[in-house]
Amino acid sequence: MKNKCLIIILGHARASELTWNSFESNVFDTLNADIALCVGESEDNNDSNPYWKNAKYKWTSPEYENYADGFDKFQKKYGGTNNWRELLDFAPDYVAPFLGGCYDEHHKPAASAGILCIIEHLL
Repeated sequence: MKNKCLIIILGHARASELTWNSFESNVFDTLNADIALCVGESEDNNDSNPYWKNAKYKWTSPEYENYADGFDKFQKKYGGTNNWRELLDFAPDYVAPFLGGCYDEHHKPAASAGILCIIEHLL
């Protein structure tokens, strides 16, 4: 029996019309792989998207307008005494990229990596 490989795609499965053929021939088929998608909820999540259609495992997360809402939800669910929003003040040039998409009246990091923190939780 040939070994199987699991390819995990985090974030989005967009632009399949540009990427699928190369991905399929060079990765998916070559590795005899299964696909796991951990993606934001999207209208692209349907069988017209070959990543979605071929994924053996699928997890979706809400697409928040402000990912701070998602972080607040996780803090409420799992507890903790520290306020994660203090990180927005701490070394903003280093921390902000990881909290991109999370903002309040004083901070609006320019990056969008906050979605990855939310989606990784699905794994």
